[in-house]
Amino acid sequence: MHKLSSNFSFEDIASLVGNYEKSVSGKLVCVENVPTEAVFQSLKKHLEELMRKDILRLALINASGYADGVVFVEKSNWDSEHFGIEVGKIKSAVFKPEVDVDARRFIFKRVKDAAASRGLNVMFARVGLNDPLSIHSLEKEGGILTDVLLTFHIDLKREFMHARPLAEIEVCQARDADEQALRKMAREIFEIDHFHSDPYLPRDKCDELYAKWISSCLNGLVDTVLVARRKGKPVGFITCKVEVIGDGYSYGVIDLMGVEKKHERKGIGSFLVAESLRWFSNHTKSVYVGTQAANIPAAILYEKMGFRQIFSEATLHLWIS
Repeated sequence: MHKLSSNFSFEDIASLVGNYEKSVSGKLVCVENVPTEAVFQSLKKHLEELMRKDILRLALINASGYADGVVFVEKSNWDSEHFGIEVGKIKSAVFKPEVDVDARRFIFKRVKDAAASRGLNVMFARVGLNDPLSIHSLEKEGGILTDVLLTFHIDLKREFMHARPLAEIEVCQARDADEQALRKMAREIFEIDHFHSDPYLPRDKCDELYAKWISSCLNGLVDTVLVARRKGKPVGFITCKVEVIGDGYSYGVIDLMGVEKKHERKGIGSFLVAESLRWFSNHTKSVYVGTQAANIPAAILYEKMGFRQIFSEATLHLWIS
């Protein structure tokens, strides 16, 4: 028999996190050039920061008084403002493997009730496919599957594919004058994602989300945006960001990559990825990129460029009202 508690300290859940660091570290546990201890310390820091915030948190306490699971939910101000509803994100959900579906449903139901009392309309959750019990529990509480995200990784210490020159195509850093063209492109090319897959989110707002996203990238959200040009006109783009972890360790992230629809399947995507890896090679030795399992062409492209799949997650939307 379990009970729930919102009054707990990091020390109360430290052993839970520490004993199952591989399951909670997700994709980062696969970084060969970053020590596991650095990954875990980064995770610990993230959870400690969550503990200091006024957010929804619940621990699943067993009969002996120890935590068998913990869930953190934080409001997403960016998504809330964009969609005009109150959106929360399940930032972390960690359970001992032996915790069954009923116990997980027990905590997710109470999390849903608490989220409703805070005025949230929906919660977004990403759960590793190596944690099917949590996925089943969220589905039993009304969560709808909106996508499966595949994460790919490449180690730049090894040989990686360089760009093959394309006639009439050049790749260089974005210019201020590119923003409107890139916003229009982003609005039109992104269709396979957990926003567009949710029938309760307006499609026009899902389209506009990507226009806002690329604007944020151009204005400092990432370290650089590379643009593919044909006769001076933008026909594709890729974003590059370096995240620092631990004491001097880092990894790169490609958040967005797209090519104008009429220029697809002409090698521009490969050219952009290759040029981004050349840029990353001067800043870090490890790069991640994610794409939806339904986006087969993107998955094939990343594998062709030398990436390997290392992690997979289900995205679920749990509507409250």
